[in-house]
Amino acid sequence: MPVPDTLTRLRLGTIDAAEISFPLIDKAVGMNKYASHYYFPGWHQKMSLITFTVNQDVWDDLEEQERFAIHTS
Repeated sequence: MPVPDTLTRLRLGTIDAAEISFPLIDKAVGMNKYASHYYFPGWHQKMSLITFTVNQDVWDDLEEQERFAIHTS
């Protein structure tokens, strides 16, 4: 199904879940605006070396030195 149709069907509730690609592309096409939950990695993609994902509240609670360590790793 084309990406625009996927996003429209998610928004309308015609489908409950979808996968476009990996987090960087999903965010670029606006998947986060239409899906209330995001599960990564998927069953077929056990690991990704492209993206680091963390809960915003957890990130905000880290010390500056901890965030720096993650950025430079």
